[in-house]
Amino acid sequence: MSYDSFVHEVHDGIYVYKKLKYNNLSDLYQDKKNDIINGIGFIGNREKEKFVSFSELYYNSLTVLYNLQKQGIKPNDELVFQIDDNETFVYVFWACILGGIKPVPLTIARKDEHWLKLIKVCDVLNHPFFIMNKDQSEPFRGKFKNKLNSISKRIIFANDINKGSGAGDIHKVSATDIAFIQFSSGSTGDPKGVVLTHENLLTNIESILKSIQIRPTDSSLSWMPLTHDMGLIGFHLTPLAVSANHYLVPTHLFINDPLIWMDKIQEHRVTITGSPNFGYKLFSFFFNLGKPAHLDLSCVRIIFNGAEPISYEVSNDFLNEMGKYGLKRNTIYPVYGMAEACLAVTFPPVEEEIKPVIVNRNFLNMGENVRYGENNNNDNLTLIDLGFPVDNTEIKILDDRKNPLPEEVVGNLYIKGKNVTKGYYNNLEATRENILDDGWLNTGDIGFIKNGRLIITGRTKDIIFLNGTNYYSHDIERLAEGVEMVAPGSVVAVGIPLEETKEDTLVIFHRNKDNDLNPFLNRADKIIKHISMQTGLKVDQVIPVSKIHRTTSGKLQRFKMVEEFLNGKYDNAIQDLIKLQHHVIVENKSNAPQNDTEKKIIKITSEVLSINPDFIQADANFFELGCNSLKLTILLSYIEKLFHIKIPIRFIFENPTIEAMAEYISTHTDTDPIQIIPAEKKEYYPISSAQKRLLFMSRFNEVGTSYNNIFILRLKGKIDKERLENSFRGLIERHEVLRTSFEIIDDEPVQRIHDNVDLSIPFIEGREEDLPGMMTDFIK
Repeated sequence: MSYDSFVHEVHDGIYVYKKLKYNNLSDLYQDKKNDIINGIGFIGNREKEKFVSFSELYYNSLTVLYNLQKQGIKPNDELVFQIDDNETFVYVFWACILGGIKPVPLTIARKDEHWLKLIKVCDVLNHPFFIMNKDQSEPFRGKFKNKLNSISKRIIFANDINKGSGAGDIHKVSATDIAFIQFSSGSTGDPKGVVLTHENLLTNIESILKSIQIRPTDSSLSWMPLTHDMGLIGFHLTPLAVSANHYLVPTHLFINDPLIWMDKIQEHRVTITGSPNFGYKLFSFFFNLGKPAHLDLSCVRIIFNGAEPISYEVSNDFLNEMGKYGLKRNTIYPVYGMAEACLAVTFPPVEEEIKPVIVNRNFLNMGENVRYGENNNNDNLTLIDLGFPVDNTEIKILDDRKNPLPEEVVGNLYIKGKNVTKGYYNNLEATRENILDDGWLNTGDIGFIKNGRLIITGRTKDIIFLNGTNYYSHDIERLAEGVEMVAPGSVVAVGIPLEETKEDTLVIFHRNKDNDLNPFLNRADKIIKHISMQTGLKVDQVIPVSKIHRTTSGKLQRFKMVEEFLNGKYDNAIQDLIKLQHHVIVENKSNAPQNDTEKKIIKITSEVLSINPDFIQADANFFELGCNSLKLTILLSYIEKLFHIKIPIRFIFENPTIEAMAEYISTHTDTDPIQIIPAEKKEYYPISSAQKRLLFMSRFNEVGTSYNNIFILRLKGKIDKERLENSFRGLIERHEVLRTSFEIIDDEPVQRIHDNVDLSIPFIEGREEDLPGMMTDFIK
């Protein structure tokens, strides 16, 4: 199916949308087999790209299907994906769709916890096959050998899966057949497999296309992983449905080089992209380290913002900065969705600026009427309006007894529609727990509706939001209980919400039976290191408590622990721990930093990880301190910039301590750094070829301003003319380039550096209403 059969332009800028004419993804995909014009751009790095037409994609998928079927995979078999390469992932996914195989995309297992999750997924599935690269199979021979023994006999290696010339047998599918199984991302505990049928997906894809008012000129780019519903459905299945060109950037490439996101958008003139909240923060951090000379984002029409709580401050800062490069303020597109709905639940109207909703945080309890607030009040919280339900989707707010609540009253969000799953794979208990008899599904989110539009206020109490991912409290507690001398049931993990980042800070309460904090401090340190090494998460505090709150039936009452923390009940215990930590550090001076390099690294580490530098020893392990891949990138960036050195990423994984880093810097830094020797003083100097070109261009076009940067600053308060002029004179005296002029001597262009340059700043007085005209006079 193409744009022409889905989108019809009635007249300039007004479009009418028809229904997608297929009832399953297989038929839709087969319609692409003759499209040799449009396709997917697989971006490997800044220099490496591969464009694959939809026709080529289709026939490659048939080859993959042939190879899968040769390995014994049949219709309705499950195939677990452990694929990191986007191109291979797409081929295998569509091979499954064509062959009636159930794809089960999972994030690549790299840590122990990820392998444990994969094992738990296997327990949910019937008798799955697995596809992965050969170099990923080490755990099958290592510590998980026994648990993975049955799996190892059903592994298919992806290295050569798309080679050969055979074509697989296409299996006839229906609208109600399972298209793929989306397991819950985030938690490392008991995963639930969301069952998505062909009807679910096509319903939601059609709704997305209509909501964003898709146009024949649209293209998209995404760095979201294809194992995530936003990456797979939002930025692959949706554009493919209307044969739109789209570009896929590996997630790890974006993490290591965030600026590639907007650079590739500019290069390909992409109109639609997206990112969760943390992506904007990561991009902005690196963008502010070195802004590009030229960036044109005027092509961008929509930037989805979803997949995690949306920060108005982060979005607004991003728009303010990128607005200087042509990005319009109405491009940020805040949305709400979830895997159980395929993807989309509510979208705002296109070309509408992001709408903040300021509420009083003290009136957001279940069943309470929302109270709105003003900006400058500590009790206020800025939420985001997430728009209206998309086509074929309904929303409503219920209380804990499942009674409907009116608008502007806080409650549990339920959804219903043809796009909403009918249940969880092989998990009748979870299905009954989350889906009512009439089909309404409990999202687990809390919020309210205002004028038909959704505002989310928070998440269910047992989910902690960290680094853009949901983690269940009981999974982190289970990890903590795996530490020596930590008794089962003696820890509680909670997330304390931070207003500025819209994320949680991870706090663990640990029962301490006596008043001696020394053994507790040792256990707390082990808990922090163990959780960090297993998951990459940073535990902000481990707090000693005498009692852990439970219900009469034994269920943890985590919300009571959070309430007591916020009310200051544990402040004294925290201060006692800090004093003890200082005492231990003073006694253990052998691990103190030994040189200036170690001290500088500790200072940078403390700033990036928000840790008191007094608590960081020279033998500290970056990962045990809570350094995840995102923070590691930022940390290395600071260190490399400070010491003028390039540190291989592999080195820090093999030698992750501060003292090892300092040793590497001392042995790889040139002891005799290159010195800039002042040039001999002359009357004039030769100029570069680039300068020559600009000089001759200026002579041919005396009033040309192509290479001028013109901007206007508005200064508030009293202006001291003399001090302002002296400041500019100081800059001119310090920088020779500001005292340089260009001349032609003996038919050869040269540059002359003057000893002095006179400066006089003209001051013109005017009225406020005259400013636009006055500014125009200064701009040529």
